[in-house]
Amino acid sequence: MSPSVLADVRRILHINPDESFYLNLGNDRINVTQECRIIPNVTDTSALDFVYEGAESMDDLPRTLIFVNKVLDSQLVWRRSQEILPMHLCQCVDYLNTRRSSQSKKLVLQRFQGGQTRVLILTEIGSMVRLCAVRQHQQ
Repeated sequence: MSPSVLADVRRILHINPDESFYLNLGNDRINVTQECRIIPNVTDTSALDFVYEGAESMDDLPRTLIFVNKVLDSQLVWRRSQEILPMHLCQCVDYLNTRRSSQSKKLVLQRFQGGQTRVLILTEIGSMVRLCAVRQHQQ
């Protein structure tokens, strides 16, 4: 967290900085790779084709989160995956955005966590859903 975000969290949660500490363990995880690709225009999402290249079985698809800016972008990226993947792998890719129903969001997350969905395309809702899951788990 940046210092301003940490200050906001402490204020909102009523955490006294004199009676607490902030432990940053970093985000260096050997099993996580971050990659940024420039999409030249809004309708050409082929820059993300590398995720699906050579996939012939579910195991060939890496567990992947693709973050996009808009609801429409999530649908365009998903549609592209459906065009280039073999038919039997199309169900391994899904998308998550604010326009999906609560039940649909829950099912999409369960499928990703369970490994049936290998590639999940999502908007900023991904971080919000994760926060909600953490809050529900703590209650």
